[in-house]
Amino acid sequence: HLSPPGPLQVMVFGDLGIILSSLGSVVRDPTGRAALSPAGFAAVKLTTLRVEKGAKDKLQALLVISEYSDDVSFRKTIFEILGCFGWETRSDVLADAQQAFLSIQGDPTFNDHGAERYGSFLMELESGYQTLVEIVRGSMDG
Repeated sequence: HLSPPGPLQVMVFGDLGIILSSLGSVVRDPTGRAALSPAGFAAVKLTTLRVEKGAKDKLQALLVISEYSDDVSFRKTIFEILGCFGWETRSDVLADAQQAFLSIQGDPTFNDHGAERYGSFLMELESGYQTLVEIVRGSMDG
């Protein structure tokens, strides 16, 4: 929903509160202001449902996951964040990411609004997806 009414409206996602309450989802930037950590950013993108840019959100998350795939702290944090959600949400996260990855893998010209050039990152997207599978399956087993 949009909040507050007025000239500046901010999109608020229901799962954002769960993510923000998780340790490690927020860090301080150099000026001391709060910002999403890479794991927090990826979790937000994975749990956000937007019809018009849904694949773009998932692909952005997969690229971040790929970039941090060897970072034990990142993997632990996103594992813990996703563990705050029920089994069904975690299954949806994995299915939606898989759909986005398979869409771009099957069509390198991929024409999802705002994600037209993501095809050039196919190896990174595959790495991110494989890492996400490991993380989500671990959170479902634990």
